[in-house]
Amino acid sequence: MVLDGYSSMVSGYGSRSLVEQVTGRAPAYSTIRRGHVVQESTARDVIAAAEANGFEVVLTGPGLEAADPGRGRW
Repeated sequence: MVLDGYSSMVSGYGSRSLVEQVTGRAPAYSTIRRGHVVQESTARDVIAAAEANGFEVVLTGPGLEAADPGRGRW
């Protein structure tokens, strides 16, 4: 997952179904970024749903590399 402050990108196995589970509708897919584009608030809900389903979540984005000693792994 990429969090950049305004829009976020969710990608990987099961990401589409997680976004559909959270929002109730299909997400927009970005062919350039190769992932589903969602609002940051939706991305946070998708993170919670992914962790509840046992997925490993990796966060990337501006400022996360320096501030996160776990390299985005939660």
